[in-house]
Amino acid sequence: MPLTIPLKNKKSKIWRKLWHITGICIPLLYLFLLKDTLIIVVLALLLIFLAFDLIRLQNPEINQWLFANLPWLFKKEERRNFSGNISFLISALLTVMIFERPVAILVMFYWVFGDAAAAIFGQLWGKLKIVNNKTLTGSLAFLLTCLLIGFFLFQAGLEVSSNQIIFAALIATLIELLPVNIDDNFTIPLLTGAIINLLA
Repeated sequence: MPLTIPLKNKKSKIWRKLWHITGICIPLLYLFLLKDTLIIVVLALLLIFLAFDLIRLQNPEINQWLFANLPWLFKKEERRNFSGNISFLISALLTVMIFERPVAILVMFYWVFGDAAAAIFGQLWGKLKIVNNKTLTGSLAFLLTCLLIGFFLFQAGLEVSSNQIIFAALIATLIELLPVNIDDNFTIPLLTGAIINLLA
């Protein structure tokens, strides 16, 4: 039942997903930058966030202040570990390096907006649990968000086919449901991109 989740935890999860949406700057930049340039930008961001996390983890006072005042930036388990920002940037870097530009842009948009939509709609209105504590509402929000964004990108001139848009949305939605103990920062963009390449 959704009401068993404390309201404060719900709000933190929602705010964390809204923060996650700022990661859309990476595929947005890819619309205008060359691949090599974007790799340098993402590497620079990764080094900045890595340095921030190292400082935070080496200074308990700073770490405590951040968790007390900005709890929506972190998961509970990140108090003594690197934050999700690191895995996000590593995955974005790998996605840009491995896949062709249109596929990389498509899966990154799906990853950022789809995951956020699933979390927000699932937390606020999800009642029916289906797999791995995920809700039907969240999964439908993920799928519909991806489809809307995919066709918007298509209309905007991204060189992807309607089949790629639909299959990628379905695949990303199913991957988000996988009951595996692997960070979805890696599974959603990398597995979706790999499968779309195989189907091409």
